[in-house]
Amino acid sequence: MVTVAQKPIVFNSFTENDYVIIAAMVNSYKDVKLLAREDKGIQEPSDLRGKKVGVTKDSTGHFYLGLFLTHVGLKLHEIEITDLTASELPQAPADGRVDSISTWEPHILNAKKLLVAEAVVLPPTGGVRIFKEDFYFVPNRDFAEHNPKALRRFLKAIEKGNELIRENKEEAITIVSQRSKIERGLLASVLNDFELQLVLDQSILITLEDEARWLINNNLTDKTEVPN
Repeated sequence: MVTVAQKPIVFNSFTENDYVIIAAMVNSYKDVKLLAREDKGIQEPSDLRGKKVGVTKDSTGHFYLGLFLTHVGLKLHEIEITDLTASELPQAPADGRVDSISTWEPHILNAKKLLVAEAVVLPPTGGVRIFKEDFYFVPNRDFAEHNPKALRRFLKAIEKGNELIRENKEEAITIVSQRSKIERGLLASVLNDFELQLVLDQSILITLEDEARWLINNNLTDKTEVPN
């Protein structure tokens, strides 16, 4: 079993079908963001033209960047993309390697800490919600087919955890902070950006197909048809 966002699911679905989604575990409209250095002349989305933007290629941050640029009337070829690992992204704007980054939390918060007053998060025009990020529970297909009772027990346990978070948020933050060694304040600041809910609905298929078309249209795969 792994937990994973949409992009790896889509990218691998062009060549593999040995895994299945048994549930979406959490979603957020606020987790992925585009942060820029204001002192590099970037104060609004149109200022990104000609600038260096750091992303982890073929990741959710890369897909969000494409959506963001389309929304504000820019093309991917109008900016210069720098491919960096997710762990490198927070430091890259501070070092001057890039002018902006498109990624998820906590990398945006960490980049803000390094840049302080120079950082600006660019929202989509008009505050429109352009992307809902999902995370899924994904087991091996063979395991799922032969162990349905184990998966039901697993999902019931997850739902109990969700209930704890909803009803005892402070206790939940303390537990996660201690287990993951992540600063408690950081966890508290991003938790409200996520909706913890087990679902398996049509919106998942729509989102995955949209991302597959994006990969094809931007020549990020040599495949030409959206996987089923």
